[in-house]
Amino acid sequence: MTNPALVLSCALAASVSTFAALHPMDPLDEVEIITAAEILLNGGAAIPGAAFQSIDLREPSKSEVLGFTPGDDLDRLATVFFRQNKQSFRSIVNLTGQTFTPPVEIPASQGQLGLTIAEIFNFSFLFDDPQFLAALALRGIDAPDELAQVFVTPLTPGSFGLPEEKNRIVRAQMYFIAGGIINLYARPIEGLQAVGRILIQPPD
Repeated sequence: MTNPALVLSCALAASVSTFAALHPMDPLDEVEIITAAEILLNGGAAIPGAAFQSIDLREPSKSEVLGFTPGDDLDRLATVFFRQNKQSFRSIVNLTGQTFTPPVEIPASQGQLGLTIAEIFNFSFLFDDPQFLAALALRGIDAPDELAQVFVTPLTPGSFGLPEEKNRIVRAQMYFIAGGIINLYARPIEGLQAVGRILIQPPD
């Protein structure tokens, strides 16, 4: 399913020829980010439903930055990482010229792109798992008010060349946040993690 934000931006992106950046190192704004995705979609490099993991400013050379004076024309480039059909790609998009480099596939040996918000599991199901509850009980966390203070943080699992890495997986670390008003991560629950496989991936 196409991202609503991208659909919303079609007319806007088509009419943009210059951008609001005042300096070569200014980060991409929301219009530039959406435009970069639209350029790839409209050019057929990305398919509808592709997951755009990151769209960041491709920094110009040092000489370009040092030679810049206010009012100079800016060539704005974006580095785009995206996933589709269970493959990861990288492309450089020229926002000023409305062009892009042919997407380069990122091999699995180099790891996978980061998790999107849609891919971060709701790990509340853990609290219905007897083994998980037993593991917490061994650590002195078993009362309902104590279980309510267990904070679950979904994270990327890393890349170690293991067979299961052909799947998209999420690793969750647990923290006990009772009394942790300032720092939620001050009290990790040691020796206990949960690993889940991502089963729903719209881009794939």
